[in-house]
Amino acid sequence: MFTIPRGYNESKNKEEFIAGINAGEMMENAIKNEDQAQPAKAGKETKMPGAIRIGVYAPTGNNDIQVPDVQQHIISYINAGDVEAIAISNEEDARRYQCGYTLAITFSNIKSATKAANVLKAIRKTDPNALSTYSVQGNLMLTSLKDGTVKNQQTMDGKYDGKINDAAGKAVGENWNVMKKVLKM
Repeated sequence: MFTIPRGYNESKNKEEFIAGINAGEMMENAIKNEDQAQPAKAGKETKMPGAIRIGVYAPTGNNDIQVPDVQQHIISYINAGDVEAIAISNEEDARRYQCGYTLAITFSNIKSATKAANVLKAIRKTDPNALSTYSVQGNLMLTSLKDGTVKNQQTMDGKYDGKINDAAGKAVGENWNVMKKVLKM
């Protein structure tokens, strides 16, 4: 009624079936098949055809945030449609990775906007970071690598909920939505 696939043996009973299981080989095959099924993702070196690539500098100006986390949050937010964002540390990186633009983020001020509420949360023994609000001020600057001109500059000034890294990322994300219009997507 059924044909037995190549590499498999027919089992007469459950004990024979269990004895023939090689878990290590099954895992190797599963990993090999998964690798073959996944399309190759573009690395830093490979720019997708027709994409606009933006090199994102690590945010500066505030020692309270975890810079790599916030930079990665920003990159994840920007990566959409025909826009690719990658982490860079200098203009040489941006040129090597074929970026058309660089994005510099400077936080001039990030502070808790609700100190009284945080004290009440601490008294109630709840997580004071869970619903914190941060006042975030700063600047985003989008620069063309082609000619070095500033294509857009946005000032961040608002209040954002979450932990400090989330609030910083939300501030950049909200302002990025305004900035990206110069890219003519």
